[in-house]
Amino acid sequence: MVDAQQNGLLELSMSFSDLKINRKLIVTFSTILLTVLTMTGFVGYNLSGIQTASGWDRHTTTVLAQADAAREAFVEQVAAVRGFTISPTPLYRTAFEAASHDFETAIETIARLTSDNATQQVRVAKLKTDGAEYAANVADVQMGLASDPATRQRALQMVIDGVTAPRVQAVKDDVATIRAAEQDLLTTRRADADAAFQTTFLVLGAGSAITLLLAAAMGGLLSKAVARPVVAMTEVMRRLSAGDTSVVIPGVGRGDELGAMAAAVESFREAALEKDRQDSMNADERRSAETTRRSAEQRATTAAREAFVAAIRPSFEQLSNGDLTARLDPARNADYVEVCDLFNRSVESLESTIGAVVLAVGTMKTGLGEITVAANDLSQRTEQQAASLEETVAALAEVTRGINVTAQDAAKAQTAAATARKNAEKGGEIVGRAVTAMGAIEQSSEQIGKIIGVIDEIAFQTNLLALNAGVEAARAGEAGRGFAVVAQEVRGLAQRSAEAAKEIKTLISASSAQVRDGVELVTASGRSLEEIQARVGEMSDVVAQIAQSAGEQASSLREVSVAADQMDKVTQQNAAMVEETTAAAETLSGETAELAAMVGQFRTSLAQRPLADTRPAAPKRRAAPVLQMRASGRGGAAAKPAPVDAEWSEF
Repeated sequence: MVDAQQNGLLELSMSFSDLKINRKLIVTFSTILLTVLTMTGFVGYNLSGIQTASGWDRHTTTVLAQADAAREAFVEQVAAVRGFTISPTPLYRTAFEAASHDFETAIETIARLTSDNATQQVRVAKLKTDGAEYAANVADVQMGLASDPATRQRALQMVIDGVTAPRVQAVKDDVATIRAAEQDLLTTRRADADAAFQTTFLVLGAGSAITLLLAAAMGGLLSKAVARPVVAMTEVMRRLSAGDTSVVIPGVGRGDELGAMAAAVESFREAALEKDRQDSMNADERRSAETTRRSAEQRATTAAREAFVAAIRPSFEQLSNGDLTARLDPARNADYVEVCDLFNRSVESLESTIGAVVLAVGTMKTGLGEITVAANDLSQRTEQQAASLEETVAALAEVTRGINVTAQDAAKAQTAAATARKNAEKGGEIVGRAVTAMGAIEQSSEQIGKIIGVIDEIAFQTNLLALNAGVEAARAGEAGRGFAVVAQEVRGLAQRSAEAAKEIKTLISASSAQVRDGVELVTASGRSLEEIQARVGEMSDVVAQIAQSAGEQASSLREVSVAADQMDKVTQQNAAMVEETTAAAETLSGETAELAAMVGQFRTSLAQRPLADTRPAAPKRRAAPVLQMRASGRGGAAAKPAPVDAEWSEF
């Protein structure tokens, strides 16, 4: 059985391989498209069911909303009837009529929406009947009794006895029954919609999996029938193009385009084999002739190279001995004219360079002599300048110490003035807070006076109310005697409250006058403290300016001292650098002499000149005396040196 299945699959694969490539693609994509269309049909059917369930869901939700509206309208009817019973005004009757209209509209909407449900139609009819009975037998009767003052107590008694409760509860039960039935339908329809959703997801998942598996299978079949043979054929053609004629052509004998391609490649391979045989025979003949020609050329080249070497040996010997006048004659070496020209140009360039070095060495010796003389002069002047700067630094240090003492004293005075100013400011702040507190007390007194006025007014109104209550109790006769006693006590209490309020108001007025006097005295004290504070502030500013000026002078002198100290250090460093420069110049003079001896070994066509006489030596200069800066007898700044423009110009 298994063998039969394998044979069937093998025959199917072989028959699929014999199909043309376009037919293979048509079969593959038709199968995948048919699967996708089938899955789309199932999904569309389920989506139609979901859409229907969603419509019924919206329908049921609307019915529930109308049931809620009917219940709310009925509750508003009951509230309007009770309000009219308590206070028979047209407002409650208008509210009752509006609620009745909303109730009837909601019932009509429910009846229209449930026209396809006979059971719900019976429930809606019962709700409509119970609502009409409540309106006729309860609401109209109760509002009719309440509209007449003589029968209003009977309407209130109906509410107290609970006569209206059964009919109200009947309407509420009818609405609850309709809502419960619709809620059950909503639950059932949502369950159906959920089931349709789940079925859709299952169909999508299963269809996608089947489509992917089918696409993978078809892709594998196409790869086996088309892609792999194409790759193998490409590799064979690459090897064949590289000259490998031993390859085996796959797919020969197939009935599709790959079989035709394989037959063509096989013919190419046979043609390549025939060409290789012809090329092998021709190559043997060419190799024999090439070998003979190369042997003759090699012998001629060897003889010419030996002759050229013998011709240039004398010139290289001269060059190795330092003779830069050696040259090669291109006329005697016709085959190596370019080499001769390169040799001659290189020797000429070397000869020019050596000549320039000879001249430069002479110039360097002369310049080093001048540098040595100038360095010695600079060293002497630098030492003199360092001594002068040392004296200047000492004088500046004395001046700086004096200024520092002055700045410290000014700082102490500034601190004392600042302390006095802060104390004056604190006194001013305390007086300001006292003035503010007095003002707050005055405002509080005014507020208390207003409150006492309100209490007095309340006592007056209470007295009037107690008086009216006594009058009404007197009218009531014996039944109002106890109430008259209470009214009398309330009246006495109101009178005592009014008297106490007047006394407190008098005390508050006296206190306010005293507070105003205190505010004036504190204000005068505050103005005096402000004047004292202003004078202390002016004195503090003056002291601060003195301290600031002293500090700035001390800071400036410190900067000058630091700058002079830095100049002293720099001068000492310059002296050390001058000594190093002098030593370096002497070392460089020795190295220049050695370089001149080495360069003198070369022979050039230029005129030989003594290196020491290339340039005349510069005349020796004597160091100009530097004026010393000495401190004055008062420890101030150093005396200004006389102009030395001539000395600096010479330097």
